[in-house]
Amino acid sequence: MAGLVIGLMLFAIVFGVVALFGVKSEKSIFLEDIGKLQCEINQQIEKVLIKKKFLISKKYYIEDVSSFYIKKEDSKQTIYVDYKNKKLCLILYGNKYSYKIIDFDEILNYEVYEDSQTLFSASSVGVGGAAVYGGKTKKNIKTLRLIIRLKRYDIPQISYDLIPSGDFKISINTSTETYRAIVASLQEIISFFELIKYESELVEKKGRKKQTTKTEVKKTTERNKKKTE
Repeated sequence: MAGLVIGLMLFAIVFGVVALFGVKSEKSIFLEDIGKLQCEINQQIEKVLIKKKFLISKKYYIEDVSSFYIKKEDSKQTIYVDYKNKKLCLILYGNKYSYKIIDFDEILNYEVYEDSQTLFSASSVGVGGAAVYGGKTKKNIKTLRLIIRLKRYDIPQISYDLIPSGDFKISINTSTETYRAIVASLQEIISFFELIKYESELVEKKGRKKQTTKTEVKKTTERNKKKTE
């Protein structure tokens, strides 16, 4: 009898240890699967970019909730940059993923959206200091999204969802390291978008100035011609 009791006690201890450390929750498995899928998508996209002679100068990794379950950079949602040809590759992640290669100047504006409010937004007019402010108050959030709007009719915007939706109702607290890491990665990409916008505006201004100069020269020439007549 004593042996049976001891055996049951040992079984309970072993089962408890396994349950505590050895068995993953459905939520963990779900997030790991998302990270694995994103890794596979990134690998496929990079093969395509090589064939299209897209020169990958920089990869902007955007932290998301799944990033903290798979510790691999390639499992993160990514924006690819070709500095030489001034192009970006934006990806719509998911089981049926797609991508778009765009020129720098095709970005219309961008926004970081958290639950029911905008953390940061920028239009194509004017250059402001890029800042994504978050974590001022401790709260749980269920939606955190980077929205990139484009000057295109075929695909007017691409969104990066950093908190996956689904049956598990995943949320993160704004006081956590996870949230701070996500916001930091968003800050980096937003700063890059601000630089793109600034450079595009300089090019446009130079173009307008050049055109104005040509027009003025033409008018002056025509006036001088009439005087001589």
